[in-house]
Amino acid sequence: MARVRSGELSASMAILGLVIQQPDTIAGVALRLEERFPRARFARSAAHNNIPSLARQGLVRLVEPSGEGSHDRYEATSDGTEQFREWLRDSSTGPPALRDALHAKLELSQEDDLQALIRAVNEEEQACEQELADAHARHIAAARLGRLRTGQDADWRERVRGPLMTDEVLLWGLRARRLQRLREELEELYEEMGRPDGGRHA
Repeated sequence: MARVRSGELSASMAILGLVIQQPDTIAGVALRLEERFPRARFARSAAHNNIPSLARQGLVRLVEPSGEGSHDRYEATSDGTEQFREWLRDSSTGPPALRDALHAKLELSQEDDLQALIRAVNEEEQACEQELADAHARHIAAARLGRLRTGQDADWRERVRGPLMTDEVLLWGLRARRLQRLREELEELYEEMGRPDGGRHA
């Protein structure tokens, strides 16, 4: 497995972590991957593609063949657990790579692209605002249902759920504000160009 920076989450690392938590079939891991990381938008085939690769690397092993690949059960090996723990506890030597599509589009754009870029930023901003509202609603609902338990009587997943949900609200809020500022700056640039029709100066 290629080394993954601690600021990044690859499908293979998420899948390895899920198998460490609970040995499972490929189909079971695929379901749990979608349930636990719905906003990561991993490919539907991520578990089917990555588990055999993890097995070839000696990080998981087949413990219960089924005759049908998606129902083969796997568990983590000691090497897999060790590599995952290294990733989990490792601090980055620097910030995560910035591979934001909007940055790339702006960097590679031309003047005639400005209106389309403003629309794209606006659409992403609205999507982030909706994700923020949804994350906030999930946090409130979990609190009302008593799912944000703390203290020694709560299991680890219950205890960590509160910080995770708070962080998700913060992440979507920061992203929405960042996109709002970017959109406003692009709109100012558009106004400065004095071309409501988006055409070039004569």
